[in-house]
This record gives sequence, C-alpha cells and structure tokens, in this order.
Amino acid sequence: MNPIPGLYAAGELVGGIFYYNYPSGTGLMSGAVFGKIAGESAAEATVSR
Repeated sequence: MNPIPGLYAAGELVGGIFYYNYPSGTGLMSGAVFGKIAGESAAEATVSR
C-alpha cells in the first residue's frame, strides 16, 4: 500500500484500529487524535510548498 500525496484522513477512515469488539466512544477519540495529526501534516505540507 502506497501513500497518496495530499490525501489526509482521520477517524473511522483510517481503519485498522478496531476490527472486532469495538468499544463505544473510541471513534471520537481516534478522530480527535488522528485529525490533529492529519491537520498538522496538511498545514505543514501547505506551508512548505
């Protein structure tokens, strides 16, 4: 699997975190964590152009 330049994802789109026995409320936390990381990466990529 190769990364797609300029494509950023967060939350349930990231996938692979929980497959079975999905604990409730974890989608909000993974969305917050990966959203922050994706947002910082997108901002850095925009500034460095």
